[in-house]
Amino acid sequence: MAASNFTPVQGINRLIRGFADTKKINVSTHPRSFPTGSFLWLNKVSGRYQAEPALLSPTNATTDSTAANSSASTYTTAALFQAAIAPLFLGIAAEARIPAQLNTLGAFGVASNGSGVPVPGIYPMDASKPFISYWDSGIAVMPVGPSLLTSGAITTAIDPGTKVTIDTFVNEETYGFYDSAGAQQIGDTDYYGYNAGVTTTATAANAIGVVVERAEVGQNFVVVKFEAYPFQLSGIVG
Repeated sequence: MAASNFTPVQGINRLIRGFADTKKINVSTHPRSFPTGSFLWLNKVSGRYQAEPALLSPTNATTDSTAANSSASTYTTAALFQAAIAPLFLGIAAEARIPAQLNTLGAFGVASNGSGVPVPGIYPMDASKPFISYWDSGIAVMPVGPSLLTSGAITTAIDPGTKVTIDTFVNEETYGFYDSAGAQQIGDTDYYGYNAGVTTTATAANAIGVVVERAEVGQNFVVVKFEAYPFQLSGIVG
């Protein structure tokens, strides 16, 4: 049984309809874990733009983090995390990526095993190109994050027009989870975001999308029109 508070959300973000322009962007040359449908944020490292998964905290912006130097989050509230990641929001990953070929295998995007001992490598090696396809806008089914769930479902309906943002969790101090760069985040009780999983928000500044179909009591997903931050600046979401 894992000791970390981090438990991956059940389900992934799935594009279902609407105009969607598939784009490509660099990924880090260091190991990363990108499940399909991951929320992506834009990182600029020495003039090179690359996509990062939400589970790698935007505290790491401007840093090409490795498992050895990945920085723990500095966000002491969910709102601070959401305010930091929203202006960097790229969209959702159209494909998965796993640690690149010949990199050291490690634990990525998983909870600690509760003993402080690194979890054995869980991914095979990958010979993929150093870029990833993603959607910067569209309509997607997104899992509801744990902060809105009671016994695995919502207890209050979510109406169309409700803005959503990336849901968060507080890292457990003693046996922290392994982030998407493979670093075990021990001793850090700040906030991190899920690769998939949204929560409602009342502020346009935090929003990554807006609900377009009423989510009824008992559901654990919402249908969301999402858009990368440049679109939000034009008022399409906000």
